[in-house]
Amino acid sequence: MILSLINTTSSIVTLPGQAAREPENFTYAVIDYSDLSDVDFNDIPETASNIIISNDNTKFIISWYFKPDFIRDGSVVAVATYTYNEYVSLLNTPAWN
Repeated sequence: MILSLINTTSSIVTLPGQAAREPENFTYAVIDYSDLSDVDFNDIPETASNIIISNDNTKFIISWYFKPDFIRDGSVVAVATYTYNEYVSLLNTPAWN
């Protein structure tokens, strides 16, 4: 049985036997903007219209609770990955704020 969940990092989703899907439990990744068309937005909480883009428009940030296929198979390679606290710190740097 496959369950489909509404993707959002602002809501908490918990299934029996699983940890709460709070933003603190997600992995955050910086991706080159040139890879945007290879991102399957069905596999991540973000949509193409609400991703965070760097000030120089060369990178964007996605997140996941379960690593998406496009990352696992190497179709898209993360420039860097972050924990929630690292992600929050990153957003406070000149490149992102």
